Amino acid sequence: MLQILLVEDEPSLQALMALNLRQEGYEVVACESAEETFKVYIPGKFALAILDVMLPGMEGFELCERLKLQDNDLKVLFVSARGDTKDRVEGLKRGGDDYLPKPFDLEEFLLRVERLMARHVVAQQDVVTIGDYQIDFSAHSIRKPEGDESLSKREAMVLKLLVNKKGQTVNRNEILEMVWGDEGAPNPRMVDNAIVSLRKLLNDEPKNPRFLQSVRGVGYRLDIKEV
Repeated sequence: MLQILLVEDEPSLQALMALNLRQEGYEVVACESAEETFKVYIPGKFALAILDVMLPGMEGFELCERLKLQDNDLKVLFVSARGDTKDRVEGLKRGGDDYLPKPFDLEEFLLRVERLMARHVVAQQDVVTIGDYQIDFSAHSIRKPEGDESLSKREAMVLKLLVNKKGQTVNRNEILEMVWGDEGAPNPRMVDNAIVSLRKLLNDEPKNPRFLQSVRGVGYRLDIKEV
């Protein structure tokens, strides 16, 4: 059975939410921070993530984006004391599927969880078409007229981030943080090298790219017209 990931830093509320979810028959993994989440998160293991927005170290909005890069099928329910319209809209823009302001009614919370779990499709293929190419993020592969080629995990994550933000310029540092996180000593050149590799895979000429556009001094953009 696919599990629910619960990320809530208030101990009593976390315990109450986890208890009620388990009483409904769900398997729950509970964490108090993004740092703790990354230690237990395995793409494909969870059907739903329930995220507080105001978490220590990294807000729930960014955590959502990081998790969705690895598993686009993951459903996300934000639960937060920041419940005004601006915050709800921001949560949905950042990849959330639902947003429940605190304090909330327990019955409503469980109903929203039930509906999101029902919407989760395990077998859904995470496939995007760019020009003549089909990118399968689940299989880390690019289907080309001349044959399939493999994507590395980092290449797939960089490309997925640009797909998710297609038409927008994404800063190198944002790409670095979202894809490489706190691993080792990340360098912006890692982003540039990933783009070089992706351009080769997409037959995208560096001097006249169709897909992966460079924005000098800022970062990269995926041309929305080609997706």
